[in-house]
Amino acid sequence: MREQIFKEPGGERGARLLLLIGCYFLVESVFFREGTSDRLVYLAFGIVVLGLGVADLLPRDRTGLPGSMRIGGGTLIVLAVGVQAAQLVGLAD
Repeated sequence: MREQIFKEPGGERGARLLLLIGCYFLVESVFFREGTSDRLVYLAFGIVVLGLGVADLLPRDRTGLPGSMRIGGGTLIVLAVGVQAAQLVGLAD
């Protein structure tokens, strides 16, 4: 697992796709979502995907910073989904 997280950046080709997907989710969260909890999840996902795209744009010999960005992105997604789940449970009561 350590090798997958701290692997060399993938390069520009994959990064462009991740940056495009991240921008889509940021625009979706700002303009098209009405609920606050939906916006939080879309915003967090957009930021994480943008971070993964930036991590793939870094030079090939750098593995620490992209690995840290991958770990931070995973943590952010787990927190956003946890907040979403807590809000849904609160609404069900």
